[in-house]
Amino acid sequence: IIIISIGSMEENRNGILPVNPNTPMLTSKEREMKSEEKNEDQYSESDFLVEEERKETPDGSQKIILRREISPTLGRAGVYFTLFKGLIGIGILFLPRAFSRAGWAISIVSFLLCAFFTIEGMSRLMISHEALGGSYSRLSKKSLGTAGKILTEVCIFLTQVTCVIGYAGYILVSINRISEALGYAIPYYAIGIGMTLVFAPLVSIKDLTLFASFHIAADILIFIVCIYIEVYSIVTFATDGVKKSVAATQSFFTSMQIFGVATGAFEICATLIPIRKQAAPNAFTESVQRTAIISASILYFTFGLFGYLAFGYEVKGPVTLSLNQHNTEVKVIELAYVLVLIPTSILQIYPVIQICELYGAKNIQSSCRRELVRILIRIGLIAATIWIAVGIGERFDKGFAIMGGLAMAPLSYIFPGLIHLVLVAETTLDRARDIILIIFGGFCFVIVTLV
Repeated sequence: IIIISIGSMEENRNGILPVNPNTPMLTSKEREMKSEEKNEDQYSESDFLVEEERKETPDGSQKIILRREISPTLGRAGVYFTLFKGLIGIGILFLPRAFSRAGWAISIVSFLLCAFFTIEGMSRLMISHEALGGSYSRLSKKSLGTAGKILTEVCIFLTQVTCVIGYAGYILVSINRISEALGYAIPYYAIGIGMTLVFAPLVSIKDLTLFASFHIAADILIFIVCIYIEVYSIVTFATDGVKKSVAATQSFFTSMQIFGVATGAFEICATLIPIRKQAAPNAFTESVQRTAIISASILYFTFGLFGYLAFGYEVKGPVTLSLNQHNTEVKVIELAYVLVLIPTSILQIYPVIQICELYGAKNIQSSCRRELVRILIRIGLIAATIWIAVGIGERFDKGFAIMGGLAMAPLSYIFPGLIHLVLVAETTLDRARDIILIIFGGFCFVIVTLV
């Protein structure tokens, strides 16, 4: 990445010079490609979201027949709640277990560091966007070349897949524990088969945006679950005191995994620019971004810490498994969340499906064969995520830690620092801040991968 960035820095510096009059003439095809790229830049760098109407061509590709700008609607409060909601997902349910594996002292330090550097990464990325425009992947291409763009899109791809695996895993273990409380524990492989049979026809529906309303319900339910568990943990801690198994630190290798979990918890950079385009003028400010991160940090600290103090080292991931499964309230909340997560999982994997369909079915001429390939791609993707979740079982804290280091550390720290360093940084202080951000991202990437 460093070699790519140095070469791209030279290219960008040369790019601001006047055009050489001896530059060879472009062919008609090259001019057409340049025109399309300019067209994309015009819309991607707009201050508004762009709504597109597409029509499928005989070769299976999508042709844009109408583009119109959508006026931004989010004020400061809307931006704050959108960012906060984007930060709080199903991963929060695994924080008490992550705290137990690292110890409460190391966990607090890691979350403070990750919160600070996430704010720094957000700032670096948005300064670059305001100066140059464009999407995250386009900024990566401008600064790091085509390799940077591909790496950014791969990380975003892995982030989406990780979320879906997390949803599938929660459904899997929740059904297992609910059935166990009812007298017969359904094994994971049987639940996996059932989930595949349920998800396959749903994911084959052509327009998956029909499930958007369920995503809102999932957001509401996750907050209800968080509040319920937070109150339960505080009451349990106040009644029973600190569990004997609670410790400030654990072994080095298990402690370092918390950096991957914390990085994954704070990952928001991939959605910053789309949210910025929905924001009214002067609504998407640094103070609003910092407030959202600080609010999420407080919730993470209290949720992870009190969950660990209340349940001790034996706390399970997700923490809902540590609750009394014979309690009717617990069963109702878990079952409701499971039912909402089924369509939400399909909506979450939709961007991944679009990417795979674009590359997997675009060259197929027969409409019947193309449709068959699309259905197979969709079923294959959702089945793969389900069976990865079956294989992981209850070890999701390790999985989240690895993906936090591999995919989310580059998105939150490394790429924002490199983009700003190559394209925007002018002063020594700016360059120093960028380099420190990159080094911290490299630390999270390497240490989590090794341990």
